Amino acid sequence: MTGKIKTKRNNDEFDFWLNGMTDESMKNYIKYRIIKQIDCFGVKGKYCKNKYQRFMFASIIISSVIPVLSIFADGSVLMKTVIAILGSVVSVIASYITLQNYKELWVEYISKKSILQNMLYMYFNCRGDFDIEDAKERNGKLIDKCESYFLQNVKTFNEMENKK
Repeated sequence: MTGKIKTKRNNDEFDFWLNGMTDESMKNYIKYRIIKQIDCFGVKGKYCKNKYQRFMFASIIISSVIPVLSIFADGSVLMKTVIAILGSVVSVIASYITLQNYKELWVEYISKKSILQNMLYMYFNCRGDFDIEDAKERNGKLIDKCESYFLQNVKTFNEMENKK
């Protein structure tokens, strides 16, 4: 495989380093294992963020309408019913957000994405744990750290799922 590596990502911050690599096996590992996971965490984080913000926005709007409607409730059974239903909808939305853990998952995914990005930056710049002269040893260190991290993530998300 020769030529430029292109990912289907909007942010190709690692392409410069990938295109300069001669070890095709390591290049493919980074591209198809690590960067794919970074992208996955980014997509899932954005999804959870959007869901959380949409539900919270709906809850805020509905909650703010209730006091205004209560002004017009002067004995009207219909208006009292509407207010009661809106109050119930706010409660359902709050419960659903809590049940789905959107905020917690959003923060979790974005944090994990940042950790993997940091790991790649450190690897490509030979810093921290990757300040190793021997490329084979440095590559092995990246693979070991990433695979350990991926396994840890599976355990973390399984624990989060079991909390539901």
